[in-house]
Amino acid sequence: LLALIGNGLVQVGAMAGIAFLIRAMIDGVRSAEPFSPGWIVAAILLANLLLGVFKWHEMIAAQRLGEDYAMDMRQNAFHHLSTLSVHAQSSLRGGSLQLRFVNDLTAIRSWISNGLARLIISATISFGAIAALWFMEPMLAGVLSVVILVAVSGALVIGRSFDEKIRMARKRRGQIAANISEKITNMPVIQAFAHLNLERRKLKRQSRRLADAQVGKAAVTGVFRGFMIFVVGSGIALMVLAASWSAGPQGPDVGSLVSAIGLFSLVSPNLFRLGKVYEYWKSSRIAQEKLARLFDLGPSIESAPDPKKPRKRFAGVRLHNVSVGDALKKINCEIGPTDRVVLKGGNGAGKTTLLNLILRLIEPDKGQVQLSGKDIRGIRTGDLRRQISIISPSLGVMKGTVATNIAYGSSKADADAVALAASRCGMEAHNPDSPFYLDRPVKEGGRNLSAGERMRVIMARALVASPKMLLLDEPETHLDAESLKILIELLEGYEGAWLATSHSDTLDDIATRHWVLRQGTMSETSGAMAA
Repeated sequence: LLALIGNGLVQVGAMAGIAFLIRAMIDGVRSAEPFSPGWIVAAILLANLLLGVFKWHEMIAAQRLGEDYAMDMRQNAFHHLSTLSVHAQSSLRGGSLQLRFVNDLTAIRSWISNGLARLIISATISFGAIAALWFMEPMLAGVLSVVILVAVSGALVIGRSFDEKIRMARKRRGQIAANISEKITNMPVIQAFAHLNLERRKLKRQSRRLADAQVGKAAVTGVFRGFMIFVVGSGIALMVLAASWSAGPQGPDVGSLVSAIGLFSLVSPNLFRLGKVYEYWKSSRIAQEKLARLFDLGPSIESAPDPKKPRKRFAGVRLHNVSVGDALKKINCEIGPTDRVVLKGGNGAGKTTLLNLILRLIEPDKGQVQLSGKDIRGIRTGDLRRQISIISPSLGVMKGTVATNIAYGSSKADADAVALAASRCGMEAHNPDSPFYLDRPVKEGGRNLSAGERMRVIMARALVASPKMLLLDEPETHLDAESLKILIELLEGYEGAWLATSHSDTLDDIATRHWVLRQGTMSETSGAMAA
């Protein structure tokens, strides 16, 4: 900020210098004595060059200020989002969330770079110009002060209309973003049920509303700019009138008048900025309100204040009197270091909630989840998730390659670990003709992979860190006979513990324990039991 103020002072100094030089030139031309204007012209050119250089520096400094602020805000917002429990994340809509990270941060950045920075520069230049003019012509300085005061007052009055228009335009953009995000994800559904025309009409209506909102915002901007043109034009006329009135019968001092008008013309672009500054400020305030809601969203998975490493020897997982809302009620269970558990229950019984608790993707309302005898809230989440990994079709793949997706399961995974995890899942990782070739590109969301291929990659990703315990959320989903056979063989030979939720009897025969969740309570059966 100090650099911007200093920049503005240099600019106003250059402008004042140009005004004084113009006055000196006119006075010299009008005098009876011989006059050579060469040095004055050279000085004016030098002052203009200095003005241009510092205007260039102003743009860079202002943009850097806004970008740095937006970068910090983006990092903080992403960090907060990454700490939210899966329940909190489920309340967020994709389209609205994209607006937080794109439109809202752009609005805040624009306010810092194009609003706040310009306001600082404009205020510095305006006050400096008035001060310079007081030395040249106090009356003209008074006129300039009145003109600037009228311009600022008008900006504040007209700017009030921006709030409603900006909010409406923002609302319409959010509706379109949410709609398009949802429809792109579900385009096969739209095509399958022949609703293309319906969705086109809906998008057209939303687009028309957005266009009308944008036109309404442009109308307010137009009123402001028209007002500023009127103020600037009237200011020049008032300066001429004031100079003529104060000079008396001999007429105004041409040198003073021309230099004052020249100085005013250099200051006037800053007045035109006021409307955009107000618009940037209003947009930024609204964006900050929306971002504040994101930062207020919870609950979050808080880092342990004094995190401990889990014991090297894995001694299993225990849930002690754990309750989560209406989903789970006083759950008490324990999984030993080599237990193989199948968990059954109807839809909504709390099976996935229990897995999320063990992986600390959500927090219990009451009770404790313990890893090898330690409360997992006192263990680093990274250490926890290296000992316990998850296989779930709902945890999809990312854009990259098959290899990068498998390696995503561990920050320490090297090429050998990736290849080993792939081979354990029956993937021909080094065969270019195989769908599981490690260098095969994976598009966003894995849309170029079949559901079964995605599941195989998800399985390998969970294994790459060599976890002590596997959590499986209905792992047989989307698996063909060959892939299902590989999964069963994998679980049969798994050296650690595993807990799998299921609706079928596929894994019953290889499990050593069978649990059932009903209405939030847990029971253990002596044998397999259908969901």
